[in-house]
Amino acid sequence: MKKTIIALSLASVFAAPVMAQNVDMINVNKNDVKQSLETFDNNYRVDSHGNVFHKAGNNIQPIGAVTNNEDGTISFKDDTTGESYSITNPDGGNISEVTYDDGNGNSISGKVVDNDMKPTPLPPHPDSNVDVTPVTEIKTSDIQKAINDGYELDVDAKGNAKIVKNGKTQAVATKNGDGTYTVVDGNTGERSIVNPKDIAITDDTTANNERNNDQNNHDKAREEARKKDEEARKQWEKEQGTDIVKPIAGDDEKAIEEAEKAISGEVDKRIGAAGAAAYNEASAYATATDAKLANHESRIGSLEKDMQAMGNKMLVLEDRMDGVVASSHAITNARPVLNSAGQFGMGVGMGAAGSKQAIAIGGAYQISDNWSGTMSVNYETKGKVSNDQLSAGVGAQYIF
Repeated sequence: MKKTIIALSLASVFAAPVMAQNVDMINVNKNDVKQSLETFDNNYRVDSHGNVFHKAGNNIQPIGAVTNNEDGTISFKDDTTGESYSITNPDGGNISEVTYDDGNGNSISGKVVDNDMKPTPLPPHPDSNVDVTPVTEIKTSDIQKAINDGYELDVDAKGNAKIVKNGKTQAVATKNGDGTYTVVDGNTGERSIVNPKDIAITDDTTANNERNNDQNNHDKAREEARKKDEEARKQWEKEQGTDIVKPIAGDDEKAIEEAEKAISGEVDKRIGAAGAAAYNEASAYATATDAKLANHESRIGSLEKDMQAMGNKMLVLEDRMDGVVASSHAITNARPVLNSAGQFGMGVGMGAAGSKQAIAIGGAYQISDNWSGTMSVNYETKGKVSNDQLSAGVGAQYIF
């Protein structure tokens, strides 16, 4: 239980000088506890009296102790740095508040909330003066054309983005502290500041216009077929007096009846021929139009998927860039500074940027006046669309 509490404290606290004005809540879930315990088992030991020892290879050094206080809190003090952590309501690994003291009279506390709850939104920066208008519109056809022309988006480990075509960098975008991006043209060297809030992607109506035009042509063809049918009827009426109707002598009823039958048969024949021709022509054109409409719908669906995929990539890129900034703050504030041989120190730091938070544990050992070694372990929380991850690093330094 004591080991769990200590691990939770190391996983939950944050660096007071950096975060005191911007963070008042801490996210802790089962994965945080599990990973913190694994890190604790690899680097620390606790005896039955609550004494805490740091393990570095075969070297084990006492660094502090865990105390059960009368007010119901549990505290842990690092004697090597003077820092201390106090945890309120420890119950089966669940805590409601963590307090951090840097040993110099400066302290800060944070409420622990469920992982699915969002921390209190950060207040706007007092120096922020971002003009959100006018909004620049980017058409989906322009995006598709850029993809077809061979332009690719590449993001490096530091979170910087660049646009590449045929192996040549066309532009580089670097995120600034106020959320804007500095964009450098790879061909001219021209620099500009871009705010993502000033950009809107709109769907142009080229495909929809093509669909409407095809429907209009379909209706036009049907109207032309109707006119041809009407002209055929008029032509028959014009010709029936000479080609079909023959003179009848006297009052020969039989001859009249035969003439009527001949006229009726010829009328039915010509009407059937004209109607069949008009129907076949209109049906062929309608089939071709339906095929075009189906092709257009398929192209529109494919374009929508490409737009969604590109939007998802941009969201992941923004999350990853926030994670890089948060991890940088956490690792920087977790690494102790030593000044004489034989000294060993450790630190804990936390960083936050956008929707990402990071927690880091750092240690340093001054081997001699010239040589020193450092290590750090960093945990980055899950963002809006990116996964959480654990990273670590070691280093050696030599002073000339």
